[in-house]
Amino acid sequence: MLLAAAHPDSGGTDELFVWAWQLRDVVCGGPRLEPKPTPPPRPSPTPPPHGPDRVPFPGDADFGELTDRYQGSNSEALHTSNLPP
Repeated sequence: MLLAAAHPDSGGTDELFVWAWQLRDVVCGGPRLEPKPTPPPRPSPTPPPHGPDRVPFPGDADFGELTDRYQGSNSEALHTSNLPP
């Protein structure tokens, strides 16, 4: 009943509800305020292989220049591929 009366949706305040919730945990033997164990770090994904199918990307180049340059090479590659129309 205390938690229901202290809930903000029934006219209580956030602070009163949090206090009542923590009081219930202490009195009833609920969860303690201990930190959760940290999960082990995930392994980093393997980088993709560097091969001739990758387009070299100069990091200091302008985006517009790169777009213009590679748009032509991509268009040629699509026209010369063996994919059905």
